[in-house]
Amino acid sequence: MDKKLVSILALRDRTLELLNGKMGDFFLGGGTALSLYHLKHRESFDLDFFTKDFSSKKIKDVISNIETGLDVKAKIEEAVPLEGKARILRCFVPINGRGELDDDASSFKIDFIEDQFEYIKTDKTTTGDIPVFSMENICLRKIYATCGVVKEEDELGRPRFVGGRQAAK
Repeated sequence: MDKKLVSILALRDRTLELLNGKMGDFFLGGGTALSLYHLKHRESFDLDFFTKDFSSKKIKDVISNIETGLDVKAKIEEAVPLEGKARILRCFVPINGRGELDDDASSFKIDFIEDQFEYIKTDKTTTGDIPVFSMENICLRKIYATCGVVKEEDELGRPRFVGGRQAAK
C-alpha cells in the first residue's frame, strides 16, 4: 500500500482513539463505518460523522480536540447550506505531522453532516464510546446522497429526483 495511504489510515485510527467518549450525539457513518465495523471489506480513508443537533461550535470543539491531540492545525470548510440540503462542516487534517496543511491532497478528511433522516433501525454498534450507525442507516444515507431526495418534474413532466451526486446518476 502507498506510504501516504498508510499514513492516512494511521491518522484515522489515532483520530478515532482521540474521539473515544467525546462524540456525544455524533454517529460514525459512511464508508469507514461500513468497512471498520460492519463489512470489513476494504479500507476507508476518511470519517463521516452525522448529528441531528448540528452546531458549528460543538463541531469546532471536536476539531480542537483533534488538533490538540495530534499537534496539528486543521483546515475547516463550512459549506453554505442550500435550501433543503444538509449542512456540512469539513475538516482537513494534515498528514505531514508538521502542523500546517500544505494542500487538501496531503490531508485526512473528516465530514460533520447534519442528519436530516429518520433512523430505520434504532440499534447501533459502538466502538469504544463512539456511536456507529447500523448498516441499514448507513445504506439509507448512501442512497439519499447518491440519488437525491427532492422530487421534481423534468421539462417533459416526468418525475425525477434532484440533488445527490449527479455523476452517479
